[in-house]
Amino acid sequence: MAMPFPIPPPPPKEGSPAIKINIDSLNKVKVKLIVDTTMFKVSSRIKLPEVYEEYDFLVKILNTLQEKTINTGWIKSEKGHQLIFGSSLEDYVGRYSQMVTISRIAFNSKLDQAILLAGHKTHELAGYVNLYLLKKENGKLFIKRM
Repeated sequence: MAMPFPIPPPPPKEGSPAIKINIDSLNKVKVKLIVDTTMFKVSSRIKLPEVYEEYDFLVKILNTLQEKTINTGWIKSEKGHQLIFGSSLEDYVGRYSQMVTISRIAFNSKLDQAILLAGHKTHELAGYVNLYLLKKENGKLFIKRM
């Protein structure tokens, strides 16, 4: 969602302190966000860089998992956005500014590594999908840094 950004104030006069402004006011904007309640099936082979080949077997598992419905009771917005649950593009197109989707999640046998895809759409023809590699540290799964 594009928001107009205010122009910066003029530079301070010589010898006077700079004016402090809060340019992070976009965090205060609350939006209606539709969450697709169907975890989608991954239909293409993902090629990982060699440095992440330890996750290759999880990619193979991810490709075998079928669609599944999300338990919406597990989903909340930590930033206070209004979440609306839907199950298709028809629920989203033209009614809401953003849509979030997630694939099935593949775990290893120890449950200390996982892989998933998550997408964000701002229009039916505009969006992206990210691949997330997760690793458990101190009992919690974290996104592995690239």
